[in-house]
Amino acid sequence: VDDAARPGRSRLVQSLLAVRAGDCWLSAQGASKRQPRRRATDALLCINVAVYILQLLTRDWLLNAGAKVNGMILSGQYYRLMTPIFLHGGLVHLLCNSLSLNAVGPIVEMLFGTERFVATYLLAGIGGNLASFRFGPSVAMSVGASGAIFGLVGALAVYLLRHRELYGERSERML
Repeated sequence: VDDAARPGRSRLVQSLLAVRAGDCWLSAQGASKRQPRRRATDALLCINVAVYILQLLTRDWLLNAGAKVNGMILSGQYYRLMTPIFLHGGLVHLLCNSLSLNAVGPIVEMLFGTERFVATYLLAGIGGNLASFRFGPSVAMSVGASGAIFGLVGALAVYLLRHRELYGERSERML
């Protein structure tokens, strides 16, 4: 069935396709007037780069002060469940996480809205660090936005599964 034949479907499908094509700044109708649709994604990317530069400038003091270290969390440094989301172990690590966030972030931000996108990102990142705290090696230090990004991917998958009838075949391809 053609997308235009289903009322209400066309706008959402066009939005998804615009984001998928990498044109996140266009409005849902494809108009040439540019409107920001990925403000939080861009802000998170900038924050990650800025924090990495600070890590280098402080000669990894910032990394050591904020990384997830189970013993430090057990001693009351609970902020270490959130700070690792913005820290990275090296340039390749930062680039991989940035590319992943740039690939999925705009889609989720457009579909969920900025506030829910940020909440999903932060809660997934904290949840990933909690899981690492509980099930990971007790002496290992860990950093990175991987848990937050996997959370965005999971949220997008749930959204696409719940709206399969709306997106049809495109939903299956994206999944």
